[in-house]
Amino acid sequence: MIKLWDIDGKRLIRDLGIHKDMARSALFMPDGKTALTAGDDGEIVLRQLADGTALHVFSSGTNGGVRQLKVSRDGKLAVSGHDTGSVVVWDLEKGTVSHVLPAMTGR
Repeated sequence: MIKLWDIDGKRLIRDLGIHKDMARSALFMPDGKTALTAGDDGEIVLRQLADGTALHVFSSGTNGGVRQLKVSRDGKLAVSGHDTGSVVVWDLEKGTVSHVLPAMTGR
């Protein structure tokens, strides 16, 4: 479960939604109205902060669960690191994958 907290007031504001498996990351988007969440289920979800509505679900497919997630300052791109060792660059405006950097194998 993803939860939005008021840290100063030490109170829960609302539940934002769930992932099918362990949630690993939640980031505020630069617009201040949405958040990007990710987890072991391999999904990255763009959620509305006002009510938790899922605006878009990005699936990492064979890249596996999401271990790390970062968003560009302008909120147009995201980069996710996966348990398979691959790194995916997402175009958040188009809702598509821009690049996949495969896991490095032996040297």
